[in-house]
Amino acid sequence: MKEITHLINAKLTALIRQHQLFSPHEKIVIGVSGGTDSLALAHILADLHPKLQIQIHIATFNHGLRPEAEAEIQFVQTFAQRLNIPCTLGRGNVLALYHTEKLTLEEAARKARYDFLSEVARRVGATTIVTGHHQDDQAETVLFHLVRGAGGAGAVGMKWVSPVPYHPELRLVRPLLTTTRAELEAYCQQNGLIPVQDPSNADVTITRNAIRNQIMPLLQAINPQVSGALARFAQIHADEQDALQMVFMQTILPHIRADKGRFFIPRTKFIQWHVAYQRKAITHFIPSLNMTYDHIAHALEVAKRGQNGAVAQFPQGWQLRVIYDELVLENIAIPAELPQNIPLLPQNTSIPIELGRLYDFGGWQFSLNQNNEAHSSHTLIIPNGAQVILRTRLPKDRFAPMGMNGAHQTIKDWMINHKIPQALRPHVPLLVVDDVVVMILWERFFVAHSFFSTHENMPKCEVFISLSTNNGR
Repeated sequence: MKEITHLINAKLTALIRQHQLFSPHEKIVIGVSGGTDSLALAHILADLHPKLQIQIHIATFNHGLRPEAEAEIQFVQTFAQRLNIPCTLGRGNVLALYHTEKLTLEEAARKARYDFLSEVARRVGATTIVTGHHQDDQAETVLFHLVRGAGGAGAVGMKWVSPVPYHPELRLVRPLLTTTRAELEAYCQQNGLIPVQDPSNADVTITRNAIRNQIMPLLQAINPQVSGALARFAQIHADEQDALQMVFMQTILPHIRADKGRFFIPRTKFIQWHVAYQRKAITHFIPSLNMTYDHIAHALEVAKRGQNGAVAQFPQGWQLRVIYDELVLENIAIPAELPQNIPLLPQNTSIPIELGRLYDFGGWQFSLNQNNEAHSSHTLIIPNGAQVILRTRLPKDRFAPMGMNGAHQTIKDWMINHKIPQALRPHVPLLVVDDVVVMILWERFFVAHSFFSTHENMPKCEVFISLSTNNGR
């Protein structure tokens, strides 16, 4: 291991050039946690960056899950300063994301991390994010997907270059995929690097940790080079998938019609295709590794034998639907196109409202005024100095509609009862006064009946509400 630094630097330089991972003068953001793999990666690229003609920026993120994580990001900042590399620190609340978006804790942490890295990349003018995933990670990823029953992209594992999760406009580069964990540990030791140890890595209730700490040692007893074997399997499978993709693009894809986010497949042709192309016709359009073999097998059965109107469902709102002689792949959670004839806001929008100001959104104009110059028939009594916001819904929003004698119901239930399409519900504007939903802007106005029961003695004012399209209709 004496020459490990020279060997890794030489191997990495050759791989970067062979796969054209970076362009000359490119700026890259390296995600560094302080662990062995990312610490070694940053140190290696800091050594190689003059030769590769790249600019480096380090980014480190505290997920807010462990008290010691704050010291770890400070450690990374000190490490970056020693290397004379700019560094951005980030902090997040993964538990809040876990609850609000109903993700697994691991997926919430992953999303928060990539959101942060992508934000840093945009701010510093980079289009490439680099992570320290290595050969052992690749082997564990392949096992993880195989155990879950994934095929196709799952068995391919991680690629040298892929879109950044949740931010496909950016590139994610993994230059260490042929470098082992043992080599990186030796590199750190030889270069005097002392990585931080994350105690959560020992928690075998987390599937990936169980694979790393329990399954991989058993496989290594059978084949000490099992990580390399699984990585080679992933590469061979990736090459075969590339060949399948090439034929698919030339002979199958021309028969599939796309229209406003939906994909129409002629059923008679689908039935004639080889099962490999049938699977590909489905997975090509659905960007989810959460699909299992059972998902796809059921969809194939519905596609070939289902009656008109039969549906096969996939994760994240995707479904395959039979319409006579066509199969339709669509995402019912995402509207193909938001209608223009009703007021809608982008999801997770919040607009502070001041009296007398005019606000434009999506071709609509909204204002609150203390006089009735707009001749609005919609009025509201609000406390003086109240905080008024126009926003989209939050998970536990409640509302007291007129005619219910002050009884409350959730915004979700109200929208279901009024048959608002699921795809539009996250976009419907709500008028909120002092954290109370007082109005839903849907075709007509619905005012909360009992809003002022707790504001009897507060000074109040009458405001007039104006909502119209930009052309005055």
